[in-house]
Amino acid sequence: MLTLSVPVPQVADGSRQILRVKAKERHIFLFDLYLVVCKEVKDSNGKAKYLYKSKMMKSEMGVTEHMEGDECKFAIWTGRTPMSENKTVLKVEAAHD
Repeated sequence: MLTLSVPVPQVADGSRQILRVKAKERHIFLFDLYLVVCKEVKDSNGKAKYLYKSKMMKSEMGVTEHMEGDECKFAIWTGRTPMSENKTVLKVEAAHD
């Protein structure tokens, strides 16, 4: 399970826009061409289903392996450099050996 920190636009002062980071649990699926982000939902029988939320083309994606001294955090981004508006920070539940 991965937890994504997604920037959510919030309006402050009526004229200035700020970004607030909201963490959400999401499942990440890696395919040949895309990385797909889904939200897990349970039906009335308790069976897990996945709702599509977004995707990134692997050929346009970059990875920052370590974030803020936390070995469980990393970032994925699109574009030439990892700027805040095109970067998504992910955190796994536990470090993997």
